Amino acid sequence: MGAALAGSGCVVPFVVPPLRSSASAGAAAGQLERPEPGAMASDRAGPITEIRGAIHPLQLTDRQGARRWDFGAGWLFQTATESTLDLERHGPFLEIGYRLWRRPMTDRSSLRLSMHAGAELLLAETDRGAVAGGGANMGFTLEAVTWASGPIEENSDDGVVVGGAAGESSVGLVASSGFRNVDGTSYFCMTLGVSLRSPGLAGIALIIPDRI
Repeated sequence: MGAALAGSGCVVPFVVPPLRSSASAGAAAGQLERPEPGAMASDRAGPITEIRGAIHPLQLTDRQGARRWDFGAGWLFQTATESTLDLERHGPFLEIGYRLWRRPMTDRSSLRLSMHAGAELLLAETDRGAVAGGGANMGFTLEAVTWASGPIEENSDDGVVVGGAAGESSVGLVASSGFRNVDGTSYFCMTLGVSLRSPGLAGIALIIPDRI
């Protein structure tokens, strides 16, 4: 039967790693604009928004959420919400986290406070091409964590998806501060936002072509 199904459609395996993402808003202060040649640099402040997404493999390792350490690698996007500022930055980052406090709620869920610190390689898109710079950040996350696991099965007219999920799922608040130096700009930033974790997924999708 499996061979017959495979012959009637396209079988696509998929793997989604355990992820952590966040969306934050805050402010940046310092030298937010690249000075013109021969001009004096001036400081100012302005609002920013930031989106992060990272793979966190250790989310697969602990059903009780009691692990001390966390590690992630991902990509961030930063932009200014004030039209007169050009603070669009993006690039990869690495972060490490450490649990400071935990209160169990059930055998599979807990409330957890962690601190994190990381390093960033940031790119600014300019008329001279992409200009690289760097940054560092640290912060705290308070989150409600649940261990999620189980089978996945979805049937529709377009096909079938079967697989499984395992890992941490969470929602929380994240507060961060950092320093960035890119393309003649040098500034501190502080943000507050929402953090989400999702478990890892793996399986196969059978896509059945439309019948004519």
